[in-house]
Amino acid sequence: MEKSKPTLFQLSFLLSLILLSSCVAKDDKAILGRWEATVKQPDREDTYIFSIECDIWGSLFGNITTYMDGNLLPSTRISKIDFDFPYFSMKIENLTVPVKYTGEMSADKTRLIGEFIYVNPHIESAKLTLIKSGTDQKKVEEYSYSIPVCEEFPCKNVSEAGLDKNLLEDMINSLRHQKYGMINSVLIYKDNTLVLEEYLGGFSRNKLHQMQSVTKSITSLLIGIAIDKGLIGSIDDNITAYIAETEWSTGWEKVTIRHLLTMTSGVNWENSKTDADLGTAEILGKPIIYEPGSRFEYNAAMQLLAEILVNASGKSVADFAKENLFLPLGIINYKWGKSADNNYHLCTGALQLTSLDLLKIGILVKQKGRWNNIQIISEHWIEEATSIQVKIPRNRDQHYGYLWWQGKVKLRSGRIDSIFAHGMGSQFIFIIPDRDMIIITTGNNFYNHKHLAPFKILRKYI
Repeated sequence: MEKSKPTLFQLSFLLSLILLSSCVAKDDKAILGRWEATVKQPDREDTYIFSIECDIWGSLFGNITTYMDGNLLPSTRISKIDFDFPYFSMKIENLTVPVKYTGEMSADKTRLIGEFIYVNPHIESAKLTLIKSGTDQKKVEEYSYSIPVCEEFPCKNVSEAGLDKNLLEDMINSLRHQKYGMINSVLIYKDNTLVLEEYLGGFSRNKLHQMQSVTKSITSLLIGIAIDKGLIGSIDDNITAYIAETEWSTGWEKVTIRHLLTMTSGVNWENSKTDADLGTAEILGKPIIYEPGSRFEYNAAMQLLAEILVNASGKSVADFAKENLFLPLGIINYKWGKSADNNYHLCTGALQLTSLDLLKIGILVKQKGRWNNIQIISEHWIEEATSIQVKIPRNRDQHYGYLWWQGKVKLRSGRIDSIFAHGMGSQFIFIIPDRDMIIITTGNNFYNHKHLAPFKILRKYI
């Protein structure tokens, strides 16, 4: 009898096994897993967590999670790993300071004894020894729901709020086992009460977390306050009226504050540096290639709003936020990073807040700018900022307001209107008015293709 030919699926499966085995063939498996080190500085303590994996093609890859003085920073990709026991070398994708981590693995394969070697010859190398972690996901303790205890907000049982306790327990157990990547916190605020507050992956209530582009949405609130106070005349004012630079590429004289708020400036944003490296002059040096207001393109040109706020108010962005937004909300624990030239606070994504303080921002927006019976931001601005101002082509469910997203999200009960702020890595404020609910998530899903995991979480569990 003639033998049947293998199917395409069988060939693909066999190829995958062969490629995957290449990790084992060179003893690459010794470097796989989680490696940790804690370094004591004169004024703080930093923890580094290296996670190294092997894909089906046999290539090693990974990422680095850093807790600086207890505060979680954005993860960093390890793009190239060479390992031939005992020697190893890793290329770390630090865009501002290119660096390699290189050295030897200990004979018992429990330590990576290496040092950071910087491309910049003026930066001295730094030694770092990583210890193999014995973390085993099967040993993760199963979660059992308990009512939050929080002095800042009234709390009650999720069942009283009409949510399924068993489903939420399943959700937290799934998050603990990292089925949705690296989620660090989930908070649910329903019917004006906190019904769920959980932290994961070593994160906790009082630790600051990077907000990424949620910073943009908070910047929108600051612009609204500046307009309420008469510091900015109108969002239809040309930006050049508020910027001290005397030179800009042709076309910027047509760009308004509204265009920055809606990502429709028309700037050519190709081949740009990281947000942290961008100064006002460099942004204004980019040509305007589309008619302002005619085309949505998500980019960091809105960083110009930082200089507009500073020139309009006479204060730094962080000081203006402290006086007019943070202190009225009782937010005192935060950090706001500056641009590389140290001129302006980065409005593109350098703010750090706690998850509970992020919830306060959501409550303020849900309550149309009111907090404790005080109108912090005008109701008109909140309605404008969170309404659809520009529709995004080929995007069915979500469109853009003034640095806030508006549109449908899928819950278990179906598609429903929501307002949300979104930052890379799974930072979200979901405001769902028809359910009288706010959902907060923070995470470190930067290089695992799971930064949109909270949408799946809402659809399955909420």
